[in-house]
Amino acid sequence: MERFDVAIVGGGTAGFSALQQLSNLGKQAILIEAGKTPGSKNVSGGILYSKTPKNGKVYNVEDVFGQE
Repeated sequence: MERFDVAIVGGGTAGFSALQQLSNLGKQAILIEAGKTPGSKNVSGGILYSKTPKNGKVYNVEDVFGQE
């Protein structure tokens, strides 16, 4: 089982910013996103984030919790 220092829910602007900052601090973080790709629902700035920081991992919510 993988362990993380922080779990982030939502891969929008704030979620990806948090993931980047935590990675810069050397923390292991997981980002859980409901959309098919992180940043896919970003509507506040027109920037799509697609590069995952080295200490971070991005998972689709269904990969973590399963499908209903």
